[in-house]
This record gives sequence, C-alpha cells and structure tokens, in this order.
Amino acid sequence: MYHDFTLKRRETSCPNCGSYSCNIKEYKVRKIKHSAYNQRNCVLLYHARRFVCKDCGRTFYEPNPFVATEHSISKLTIINVLNEII
Repeated sequence: MYHDFTLKRRETSCPNCGSYSCNIKEYKVRKIKHSAYNQRNCVLLYHARRFVCKDCGRTFYEPNPFVATEHSISKLTIINVLNEII
C-alpha cells in the first residue's frame, strides 16, 4: 500500500546560519517504510522540500516528524519492532 503526500509549508530557518530567507530549491521523493497498518506493507512517498539559503548558500531538507535524516524506516516502525522483541 502506497501513500503519496507533501507536508504543509512552514516558515523554516537555515540550520547553518539561522536565516529565514530561504527558497524552495526542489522536491525529492523519499520512500519510507512504515508500519501504520498491521499485517500490510505500507510505503510513504514523501515529497520532501529541499531549501537553499539566500544568505549562506547552503541547502537543507525541511524537518519532518516521521523519519530521521538519511533513514528510510519511520520512527513508528522502529518502535514497533523494538516492542515486538521485548
């Protein structure tokens, strides 16, 4: 089962210099394995915004509530796996 979504845009500051003058550079689709539905495979197709800072030129992704940077498994899935093995 696939779910396709984009988060609502919020004012975002640059993690490098703290400036709020950031523009959207692009959207990248991230596949996230998620266990919201028991007994079913669930994949989130998250359209992550990638910003570029006008002041320092750094690029960065918007913060999101379900997956850490560089990971492809949701936090909820990790918690569910740990609960299963305890």
